[in-house]
Amino acid sequence: MNTRRGFRPPLWTWLAYLPLMALLLTLGGWQLSRGLTKVELNEDAERPQAMQDWSATLAPQITPPLTVQLRGRYRPEPLLLLDNQSHARKPGVHVWAVFEPASGPLVIVNQGWLPWHGGRDALPGVPPVSDARELEGLWRPLPRAGIALAQAPCAPVTRSPALVLYPTAETLACLLEEPVADGMLLLAPDARHPGVRQWSLTAAVPATRHFGYAAQWFMFSAVLTFFFVWLNVRTRA
Repeated sequence: MNTRRGFRPPLWTWLAYLPLMALLLTLGGWQLSRGLTKVELNEDAERPQAMQDWSATLAPQITPPLTVQLRGRYRPEPLLLLDNQSHARKPGVHVWAVFEPASGPLVIVNQGWLPWHGGRDALPGVPPVSDARELEGLWRPLPRAGIALAQAPCAPVTRSPALVLYPTAETLACLLEEPVADGMLLLAPDARHPGVRQWSLTAAVPATRHFGYAAQWFMFSAVLTFFFVWLNVRTRA
């Protein structure tokens, strides 16, 4: 008697396989994308830095490190506190001050890290901003979270300091009710400003780790496909 083997998976197996396969491929692609981004960051950090006066043309995100000089004035408030930031394995926040340049949109100035161990009702004490009219630092894109979560509807800031969690330029414009440059100034060390400023342009998590995670997710998808096919190949007379 001749027998043949055929691939005849039931419908319910397709309904289980396809969503799980899509999830695994999405996770692998996400880790691969993050690894490539970290490679670009490390390459950027090795490039020579140029000095440039601030211009509104810098508002689009700048990839290479760029040292800029900024002239204008600080706004006394509001101060924004970027939550969930650590230094030397200690929890804290990054202090964001609002700077009004001589021309162009408002600029967010990262004044550095401050420790914070309190609850949401006990924000850290932040010294008032200085009266500096000229600033110098690294112009970088706004920081982004590893996984973008849906954010609550925006409303203008009514208290200072105020906690924020990876806002976009559009969100900052809503909070401050004025256009905000799509980037930020990492302030150079200066005794007139609070905060620990030990900026690192290289990726904290190496690109190779992300590539390893991506390989794992893609391997899981290959194993899933193998068992899906193997378990659904049936012998027919």
